[in-house]
Amino acid sequence: MEDAGQLLEVANKELEKSKQQLKETAAQISKMSDVTLPIITDQVNHIRSLRMTITREAEATIEALRQVSQFFLESRYEEEMTRVQRFVGLCEQLRALKQDGTLDALSDTIIRLAYKEQSR
Repeated sequence: MEDAGQLLEVANKELEKSKQQLKETAAQISKMSDVTLPIITDQVNHIRSLRMTITREAEATIEALRQVSQFFLESRYEEEMTRVQRFVGLCEQLRALKQDGTLDALSDTIIRLAYKEQSR
């Protein structure tokens, strides 16, 4: 029986040592948690913000693509393309008039006429 008592005493001492080590480990984990938790929280918030930004950008892109697709499917497509071609043609004509000096001469004439009207 004495052996059993000694064994229990040794087991109790080992149990106390283990409890103390467990308490020390828990305290260390708690200290590490105090340091790491704010960092992890910031990173989670940053990732969440990025995800929300990407989601908004993807939705905006999809909507823009939907509108472009719809434009090509609409009956006004031919009309709009004709209008754009006319506009580009007018721009090319204006550039040619600017290059050969006609546009500048016309502008000068308009300014002189307007100045004469104001002088009267």
